[in-house]
Amino acid sequence: MEKQPVPFDTVLVLPRRGESSSRRSTGKKRGLSTEEKLAQTRQQLRKYRILTIVLSVLLLLLSSACVYLMLRRQKPALGQNYSTVGTTSPTDPLPME
Repeated sequence: MEKQPVPFDTVLVLPRRGESSSRRSTGKKRGLSTEEKLAQTRQQLRKYRILTIVLSVLLLLLSSACVYLMLRRQKPALGQNYSTVGTTSPTDPLPME
């Protein structure tokens, strides 16, 4: 402080006890070139796309499993698949022996 004095109106932020400066950083590198920033952004977008696809597939599988389980539980009601009408109509003559 004696070698480089700080003006009176400057606001200083001191780290908390036990917190290092590398821990406080946001993890982003300062002074990246435009190409490096673009590459970093593309890499993040790729991760998000992959994550979105994986989550979509999982959601589709989960919903398919739920529909399958719901339909499997539903058994046909008695007589639902059968007709109660006989093969002969009342106007047809009965076979005689």
